[in-house]
Amino acid sequence: MPVIQPDVSEMTDFQASRPNTYEAVIKEVIGVRSKEPNKNTGKYTNGIQPTFEFKAPRLADAEERLITRRKWLAIDGKGTFSFDQLLRCTGFKEIADSMKASPGSVAFDTDDLVGKRVQVIVTTVTYEGKLQDDIDSFLPV
Repeated sequence: MPVIQPDVSEMTDFQASRPNTYEAVIKEVIGVRSKEPNKNTGKYTNGIQPTFEFKAPRLADAEERLITRRKWLAIDGKGTFSFDQLLRCTGFKEIADSMKASPGSVAFDTDDLVGKRVQVIVTTVTYEGKLQDDIDSFLPV
């Protein structure tokens, strides 16, 4: 067996947290596309994936720890409510109103979300037999 020297300094705790509302900061936002095309339209859905950092107690033992969680948000199609909600909760109400009034014609730099604070409503879901966190929705701080 080989001798190895693992670096676990950036290890992330993915154990489920206690469902609750937590104040979070947005650390990063990346552009993403759905893995599969829409069955009805054949088109892929564009989205963003913000990374949120917040303190939350672990569900199993209530130990509070600093964690990061991501949320996939559609930016086109019928499922754009969460993106609109995130904009409104982070101080971009006017931009959200403009996007609603003129869909597809308002530019937005997702870097403007980085550093913004928002409350995340965390629930737990079962994925592949394991409990994990799900950011259900957003509230303003």
